Amino acid sequence: MPHQRFRFLEVVAKKALGFSTILGLIGQRQVGKTTLAQSLRAEKGEYISFDSRDFLRQAESEPEVFLLNRKRPFVIDECQLCPVIFPALKEAVRLMPERGRFILTGSVRFSSRKAIRESLTGRILNLEILPMTIAEVYSRPLPSLVNQVLEVKHLEKFSPKKIDTEILTQRNEEFFHYIRRGGLPGICFGRNEAFRKIKFESHIETLLERDLRLLSATTLPLPVLKNILETLSTLQGQALDLAAFSRKVRITPKTLNSLLQAFESMFLIRRLLPLGGGIKKPVFYFEDQGMASYLCAAHPPDANNDLLRGLFANLRASFQYRPDYSDFHTYHYRTRGGAEIPLVFRGGKGTLGILPFAGGDTLPPAILGSSRSFCKNFTGSRVLVISYGQKVQLLDQNVLHIPLGYVI
Repeated sequence: MPHQRFRFLEVVAKKALGFSTILGLIGQRQVGKTTLAQSLRAEKGEYISFDSRDFLRQAESEPEVFLLNRKRPFVIDECQLCPVIFPALKEAVRLMPERGRFILTGSVRFSSRKAIRESLTGRILNLEILPMTIAEVYSRPLPSLVNQVLEVKHLEKFSPKKIDTEILTQRNEEFFHYIRRGGLPGICFGRNEAFRKIKFESHIETLLERDLRLLSATTLPLPVLKNILETLSTLQGQALDLAAFSRKVRITPKTLNSLLQAFESMFLIRRLLPLGGGIKKPVFYFEDQGMASYLCAAHPPDANNDLLRGLFANLRASFQYRPDYSDFHTYHYRTRGGAEIPLVFRGGKGTLGILPFAGGDTLPPAILGSSRSFCKNFTGSRVLVISYGQKVQLLDQNVLHIPLGYVI
């Protein structure tokens, strides 16, 4: 299986180059930024990486000269490693504001570094590339069912194209493989499990020993930092009690909160804020679920949590990679009475709750109770219950049960 796949973000990025002087491609190390940038550059532009010490030294010594007379688009990979280039970029685009002039890639959020933020505010269009989804891994189109559920006027009239039982079973198997391997192209396509473990270990060490140091002055040693990630990997999808987490890893809440912010800026984890309900604590997910599976390998598997985190990793692409859903954000909903919708996508087109059930077509009563609680609180909202079953079922006026294979 070749490593290179078409990435859904490429369509958006090509359009963005037509109206932005600087295009930023941001995302975790190994997620595919360089491959995408090279594809956008084609044969017209130039490419350099600040992972090369020679290029880095040249840019640091004479940043303005370094940018002169470059073929457009000029791709600068891992640009966050050279802060002095950003004031020079600011001046370069002021003097010559041509569209599609620069493509910058970065493994940390540009807004997390002051020099970058102050120089590029209003001058750059940032696009985030997520770990590959199952559809990208298997070269299928970007799924649209969750979008259709939001847009259909009457849910009882919604009738998705039927998928054969054999294909649904196959897609369930693909999902189980994905949970273990994740979506980082340089790792997930390795067929040998021992090889993938070595790659994950090396990747995590690079993130914690290199990228983290750009954002945090922490002096905590690698084993302590890795233990924080391992512990967090067992708490995915749960409302996080920072004090309890702090006691588990023996790090002060203040230091722990600072590290969590840095991990977010490195695209290691994603924070989901609560939407209504009585539980106001945030929820965290790993950006790449293969990494999470590696980190929590010593703990007993949790089928429902595996389904939840896999849905988080895959469904958000249906919103993030569609420009008409650019205002959508992801939340969670939990009440003190026990109602729970762990994933919520909300934007101008509506509010959609995602409720996983790691079983078949016979659903427990609590599923409908949580769904009704949610729909009561958010007028016009819908809930999609996703399971390993085989039947599409309308459970209530705004609640639909659908097999996993339909949404991946």
